[in-house]
Amino acid sequence: MIKKEKMQKITTARRYKSVFGNSQKCCNARRQDKTMHQHRPERSRRISFLFKNVISPSIANPASSAGQAPQYSFMGVSLKHSGETILEVLIATVILVGVLASCFALLNRGAATNTSLSEKSAAISIAREGIEAVRNIRDTNWLKYSGDKRNKWLCLDSEDVPDKCLTGNPEYIVPGFYQIDFSESAKRFFLTKIDAAAVLDINNNSAEKEQFRLFVDNASGRYTHTSDGGNNTVSSFYRQIELTPVEADVCPNDGCIEKKLKVVSRVQWVGARGTESVILETHLFDFFDRNAY
Repeated sequence: MIKKEKMQKITTARRYKSVFGNSQKCCNARRQDKTMHQHRPERSRRISFLFKNVISPSIANPASSAGQAPQYSFMGVSLKHSGETILEVLIATVILVGVLASCFALLNRGAATNTSLSEKSAAISIAREGIEAVRNIRDTNWLKYSGDKRNKWLCLDSEDVPDKCLTGNPEYIVPGFYQIDFSESAKRFFLTKIDAAAVLDINNNSAEKEQFRLFVDNASGRYTHTSDGGNNTVSSFYRQIELTPVEADVCPNDGCIEKKLKVVSRVQWVGARGTESVILETHLFDFFDRNAY
């Protein structure tokens, strides 16, 4: 019995030692961990604070409670999944490219329209100048040859021979195609007939069309058919004057003969929208065939 009691005491002492010994070790480990935490470097504590307080799972997002992947926030701004962010950037890029392309197309179309309108305005002015130049020739003939205006209103003077209509071999306007230029020395317009010419068509690569090409006189700024040995600037415009004298008996009972000159001024050029043209037409009259005005 004595041995049995002694053995129980020894066993109980060993149990107490084991329990209290392990507890002492646990307390010592906790003290050691606390000491190491107090001496942790400043950088580690800042990283820990940033992760715990700035980057945290969004507990307010119902998707997290539904078993889906949680969303994170940074400085109060929600951060979505990387895949969704890339998709949004791609969509925004496509929209931006589409808007920029539309803007550039609109600007190009506006610039082309503006250029086309400017060219057309210049072409109309050139065509009107051709018609007014023929009118000026008729009026000049009426004034210059007032004693014989009936026969001289369609007469053609030339820059080389300004009074050719007074010679024994005058020239008259006949149906055909003409150039028209202003003479700085004579201060008037003169017509020049181009033989074997056809209706102006600059798309037809023939030598005839070059006879109707216009140049810009560098001295006066006028359009002219003369290159002046290459000194004048080449323009993109071509001008052709078509003249057709017409006589018609407008009052058969009284024998009234109407004399008129059909004038067609054609201008063509290659512009921003391809080949374009302007055609103006008018009729110049000698009124009725009579001896007094």
